[in-house]
Amino acid sequence: MYLISEAVYVLSRNGNPVIQLGQYRYRRWTGSKGSKVRWICNSNNKEAVFLLSRNGNPVIQLGQYRFNRWSRSKGPKVRWICTANHKGCRAKIMTVDEVIVKYMSEHNH
Repeated sequence: MYLISEAVYVLSRNGNPVIQLGQYRYRRWTGSKGSKVRWICNSNNKEAVFLLSRNGNPVIQLGQYRFNRWSRSKGPKVRWICTANHKGCRAKIMTVDEVIVKYMSEHNH
């Protein structure tokens, strides 16, 4: 278990944007169009994907884990909680304008 305090935005050796989240580096997926961007893990192929659930609610899929938007989040800053939160999982993601800025990976499952 580890805590990532913040995302670091850097450029790769080729000048491409990269997000560093703890030990993982994410590159911008080449299929991203417009204002929505998909990031793919360089080494573990863990991609953070913004999706809609079957009920039409926004979710984030990060590797094998899914995160639901916390109902009290308002405005551009949004907290996302692991779908196993009801089982005591403390993992969270914080986004600002749909960009991941913090990932607390305290999964207990």
